[in-house]
Amino acid sequence: EALRESESFTKKVLESSHAGIYIYDLEKENHIFINQPYTRLTGYTLEDLHAMDGAEFVGLRHPDDHPRFAPHFERIAQARDGDFPEIEYRFRTAGGSWIWCLSRDAVFQRDDEGNLQQLIGTFLDVTERKHAQEALKEYSQRLEEMVEERTQELRDAQEQLVRREKLAVLGQLAGGVGHELRNPLGVISNAVYYLEMVHSDADDTTKEYLGMISSEVHNADRIISDLLDYARTWLADRERIAVSQLVARGVEKHPPPEGVQVATDIAADLPPAYVDPQQIEMALANLVTNAYQAVPEGGQVTIKTSEVSEKLPKSGVSISITDTGCGISAENMEKLFEPLFTTKARGIGLGLAVSRNLVEANGGTVEVESQEGEGSTFTVILPTDKRE
Repeated sequence: EALRESESFTKKVLESSHAGIYIYDLEKENHIFINQPYTRLTGYTLEDLHAMDGAEFVGLRHPDDHPRFAPHFERIAQARDGDFPEIEYRFRTAGGSWIWCLSRDAVFQRDDEGNLQQLIGTFLDVTERKHAQEALKEYSQRLEEMVEERTQELRDAQEQLVRREKLAVLGQLAGGVGHELRNPLGVISNAVYYLEMVHSDADDTTKEYLGMISSEVHNADRIISDLLDYARTWLADRERIAVSQLVARGVEKHPPPEGVQVATDIAADLPPAYVDPQQIEMALANLVTNAYQAVPEGGQVTIKTSEVSEKLPKSGVSISITDTGCGISAENMEKLFEPLFTTKARGIGLGLAVSRNLVEANGGTVEVESQEGEGSTFTVILPTDKRE
């Protein structure tokens, strides 16, 4: 009677569990015991599971999870009493779907030599938990990306703030500093001119150094001009002028250095641009000079014009300056027109910013296309009629 009561109690405990419980014989390769919750979780009947041989039951495991079972059985065989090594794997239900299950197993019986013969274990469906873990992992990765993006935005904002502070100081000092620097530069330039005139028979080394001084004075004067131009408020005095004339003036005033070829492709019958000629010539001069500098060891610069209609609210003309240089990286493209940004060893990074300010002051736009290693194209689009 006590035995019957014990068996009844044990059966009630086993059948009331939320987990599937089983006893599996490794030698006979079949289940000795299976409770009802196990059948509900897997979809198979007791008869189905008892009728399966070892190969059929192993075939219900996902192929990618097979390699982890040998180490799992080894852990079971070496586990101490009370330890239940666990393994998570995918299991194919009777309906053909895959669920994630968690099995905790222990030694139920050993053979005479102490080898694992039967094991007892529990079976739980943890599919929802696995999906939640995957969702949490994805969210965590996205959160890291968001933090990184936000951090980069803050860095960019800080850089812009520092740049604006520098520009504010430069704007305040530009006029006075430009005047104070140009006076001594003028004296140096005049002195070089005098020395070249009175020492026309000087040796080559002396002439070379005088040329270097003259070149550096010119570079310093150009930097001062960029600084003053950027700090200046531009008011365009617009008039109609032929696009071919703008291009001709720019090339004539800024001839290419040795080894650089310039080709022009001027479209016929272009309407005149309605701009301030002096300001646009300055903008084009900066862009042409940049194109020359992009091909220091020789290359080609092509200046092309055409009529456009889709870029401006009204009709316009475009002037494209293309070089065969090294191109611009995607990272630098984003900062290209920012003041004080430059990739050159010399200069302060105001040329492109000044060019854009001048073009925009005349109602136009500046666009750039570039691929690293394949050159760049800067396109100036100008209006051809007066607009309010």
